[in-house]
Amino acid sequence: MDSDNQVVLDKGINFQELMSKSGTEFQINLDFERNKSNQIFSEQDLFNDEDDSTDAKDALDNIEHTAKIMMLTSPGYQSFDELATKMVDCISTGDVKMLMIEDGDGDLVPTDAVVLLHYAAYWEHEKIPFDTTLTTETGSPRKLRLGVDQILPGLEIGLTMVHGPKARFQLLLTPEVTWGKLGVLKRIRNERCLFCVTLVEVQDVGAVESFNSLPSAQQKQFEVTIKTVTACNMQAKDYFTKKLYKKAKEKYHKSLSVLQICVPDNDYEMNEIKKLLTKVYTNLALCYIKLNLPYKVLLMCDDLAKCTDIGKHCKGLYYYGKAFSMLGQYEEALKFLKKASKLEPKNAEISSVMAEVDDILSKSAEKEKEMWKNAFKGRELEKPVVQAEKNIDVDEDFKKNLKETCESLNKRVGFVKIELPNGIQKNEIDYAKSLIKHFDKLCLDEEKDYPYWASMVSERDNLVETRIERHAKPVAVGVVTI
Repeated sequence: MDSDNQVVLDKGINFQELMSKSGTEFQINLDFERNKSNQIFSEQDLFNDEDDSTDAKDALDNIEHTAKIMMLTSPGYQSFDELATKMVDCISTGDVKMLMIEDGDGDLVPTDAVVLLHYAAYWEHEKIPFDTTLTTETGSPRKLRLGVDQILPGLEIGLTMVHGPKARFQLLLTPEVTWGKLGVLKRIRNERCLFCVTLVEVQDVGAVESFNSLPSAQQKQFEVTIKTVTACNMQAKDYFTKKLYKKAKEKYHKSLSVLQICVPDNDYEMNEIKKLLTKVYTNLALCYIKLNLPYKVLLMCDDLAKCTDIGKHCKGLYYYGKAFSMLGQYEEALKFLKKASKLEPKNAEISSVMAEVDDILSKSAEKEKEMWKNAFKGRELEKPVVQAEKNIDVDEDFKKNLKETCESLNKRVGFVKIELPNGIQKNEIDYAKSLIKHFDKLCLDEEKDYPYWASMVSERDNLVETRIERHAKPVAVGVVTI
């Protein structure tokens, strides 16, 4: 067709709408000629085949390289006729032929499943695919629902004839089971095409929907449980990826209810159920963290501890710590976070949360320390002048020296003891006892052969019950803070 006589559409063609029974509408862009002169890039600027250094050429080279890595390359050295001799017919008409490269896991893909797949579609003898999931910005596989006219008939037929995830296969499709005899000019030709497919994931949504209608005895069967829970968990994972945490939580609870009624027949089945329970409780704990429900997180972690050794389960310990941190119980949180960090010392997320909790505890300790300093400072200001009993007959120099010693000790930080001289008189000891009552941080110990003075000042940043541990029967036990 002469390019001057081409009709330009207002928007691109949607293949899904084109293949549907209702069809689609084409709208002609009447302003195309008017806007043509205002285009920033021309078609030649974007796709210049003569310049090997262009971005387009680099992009095509990258697609070819990625296809090789993911084993989605076309056997360009073979014609489609030669390739067809190695394939089997999926339907009697021969319009869908398959070559299985690697079989997958599990059962045949259900006709109403949701599948996640990578593919690359080629014309005969060409190295670059005309359609592929490898051109997406993220390189993510494509998600498709079978049984709702969402994908090409030939591709859907092929997908329902392979076993579960990890399957790799090639499909040779005629125009009758792809875009029809007319194709979609200029990109889609009226020719056979080859789809190279890797099946990443299969969600048996029908298994989840039909579970409630099954007889009770069948619901308890191990095979039914595994099939239903796997499908539920995949749906939950999909919701979680989309940050729909409430829906993800509901799906995980569905898995939980199915697992709890299962009746395993042997140790192998019992262990598999425990593995799934461990996975579900772990994921539920994470969902509740995202939903800011720490008490629910703790419940899930408690249930997790019944299924596995929580002391060896890093995520379980981390979620315990996270939940206690959310509740403001930072010392308890730090205890679990330290255990998790021992299991995975290089885990940046655990280290980050542990540093945050430690910082909160440090700041809290400083505030409490300052508060008690002010509290005791006020008490000292209100304290009356230190005076001992006047009716005890002791030397004035002894009184003076003893008072100065007590005042000095009372101001010191840390545990200090001062031995009194041998031969001290009973009246002097009585005077010392009367004097020490005015110093709440000092005590007199008489359990040894001779008494000594001891400062009971602690450097701890919170109230500490302080006693002289070496004494069999301490004279005084004080609560002190600096």
